[in-house]
Amino acid sequence: MAGNNVSFQAKGDVTNSGTIASRRVTVVTGDNIVNTGTLAGKTLLAQAAQDINNLGGHIQGDQVLLSAGRDVNLTSTTAGTKNATTLGTNISQAASVDACLLYTSPSPRDVEEYRMPSSACKK
Repeated sequence: MAGNNVSFQAKGDVTNSGTIASRRVTVVTGDNIVNTGTLAGKTLLAQAAQDINNLGGHIQGDQVLLSAGRDVNLTSTTAGTKNATTLGTNISQAASVDACLLYTSPSPRDVEEYRMPSSACKK
């Protein structure tokens, strides 16, 4: 889903494995947000009544606000390997947030602002 401005509002959970993106403002709201794909916009607002789970997905924007009633989880995914001589676990997809200015609200009592290195800010 893409456009100049994109607003995706669900009465239940939002599960994204593709791309939800805009050139300007992207808004994604739902009970829970599960992202294994890409959420992007110049300004990105992801708001969940309960949890935001970025499971090996990519979140990108100049200004990003992640707001959740409970937790914001950035989790890389893993894949196991096994053959006759070795057994191991590798990161298969790293969760990432690429933002110039990132606001997170892991719970209603805690809001944090992070300023990313200037190299993350496109001028």
